[in-house]
Amino acid sequence: MTSTGTQPENDGVARLSSVLNKIAGGALSFSEMEGPRRELAGISSDFNGVSGAAAEKLAEALPRITDYGSRWIAARMLRDIALKNETQGAAALTALCGAVSREKDAGMRYMLCDLLRDVGLKHENLAVSAATTIAEAAGRENDIPALMSEKAALLALGLKYASAAPVAIAGLSNVMQGANAPHTSIRLSAGLRDIALQHPLFSADVIGVMADAARNGADSVTVQQITRHMTEIALNAPDVLPQAVEVASARVKSENKFENIFAWTNVLHNLSAADPALVITILKDGLASPAVMSHADKRRAYICNLSDLADTGKTESGICSGALLKALKEEPDAHHRRLIIGGLMTCVRNRINPKAIRQGLKDQLRKERDRETKDTLERALRSLGYLAPAPRLVPL
Repeated sequence: MTSTGTQPENDGVARLSSVLNKIAGGALSFSEMEGPRRELAGISSDFNGVSGAAAEKLAEALPRITDYGSRWIAARMLRDIALKNETQGAAALTALCGAVSREKDAGMRYMLCDLLRDVGLKHENLAVSAATTIAEAAGRENDIPALMSEKAALLALGLKYASAAPVAIAGLSNVMQGANAPHTSIRLSAGLRDIALQHPLFSADVIGVMADAARNGADSVTVQQITRHMTEIALNAPDVLPQAVEVASARVKSENKFENIFAWTNVLHNLSAADPALVITILKDGLASPAVMSHADKRRAYICNLSDLADTGKTESGICSGALLKALKEEPDAHHRRLIIGGLMTCVRNRINPKAIRQGLKDQLRKERDRETKDTLERALRSLGYLAPAPRLVPL
């Protein structure tokens, strides 16, 4: 004999089973489906979401339900079971994952991924499975609103749980590779940055994804935003600072667009706040490389950064002065030579021994042919005490 405590539950499961059999049987027309659909909606409104038997019935019937509204109601009931009953949550989540994989309608995929997100956010042990299914759906998604929902769901799971972060990063990276609109790439980059800031352990993975995205023919606006996000990540996680510096240096050498060159050198400049010696060494070596020496914009970017970083400290000024003196001998552009002279005088102000700098400026003065640069050299040498002060002009 059944106890009074379980009788209402058994009656509810029996009623649910009867309605699901009608809906999933395939014998009803669209007009005939309205009654069972209303009945299922009524059951869902009073559904307590704790019945294991109900979860089994719903999971079994969901693949066979062809009616759109009934399918959505059944999926919501499974979500409620997973939220309220962790014991039955895995089975309910499996049913929802299967529904996402089978679903042909983009609007339903949009909503099903939201249900998976809700379950994953509620139970950490189910978050990875939910994120994996959503990432797979996003990888083959062609509908823009559905893809936006899937990206948002992945981001939410990756931000909340470190265990789901690698899946979210891989899924968002896959979408980013196929993105052809700048605003899409920028939003994805911002989402990946947020995950890396929340879980610094995965900063190296995110920087690798961003480097690939910026390499794949990205426009200048996208590159500028990606480099900003990468800088934030590297400053937040000192362990990945050398990786970020190496990526930025490599990108400068391979870029040809003026805007992209300065975006990547700006990364180096900003990262120097955390480790100036590392960045200055990279700039010094880069300035001597053929890839930089053969490109005027790259030389100017490196020279400006070295000149600016020469004011960081005495040790850093010593490294900068050696690199700038070498560059002064080989620089073909007069404007760049004047920038180098300014950087060398910054080194002098930081108490670097002026003897080598004075000799380098003297040698350059002997062979200088540009009038403005020659005047700059003479002023610099006078300030170093090598040339006599310029004669004072007395008005007639």
